[in-house]
Amino acid sequence: MTVLHTSQRVLAAYPIAPHPLYVAEASQADLSIDDPLFQLISFLEAEDPFVMTFSRLEELISSVPADGPSSALRGYLIGIFDCRRMYQATT
Repeated sequence: MTVLHTSQRVLAAYPIAPHPLYVAEASQADLSIDDPLFQLISFLEAEDPFVMTFSRLEELISSVPADGPSSALRGYLIGIFDCRRMYQATT
C-alpha cells in the first residue's frame, strides 16, 4: 500500500490486482491440454461471456470449480453475470 499525504487528508492507494484472464493465460503454457483450466481458457478465447445467453453463462459458471486455480475465473464470470443481469433489469 502506498500512502499519499495531502494538506487535509491521507490517501491510501492499494495496488490493483491483475485481471484473472491475464493470470490464467500466463500460466497456460505450464498446463496440459487435459487440464480443466486450460480448457476453460481456450473456451473463453472462442466465446465471449458478455454476449452468450444467460443460460449458457450459468452453465459455464457451474462447470468451473469454486476452489483451486480456476476460482478467480469463476469469480470473474459471476461478476459478468451479475453486471449483465443488473443491466437487463434497467433496460
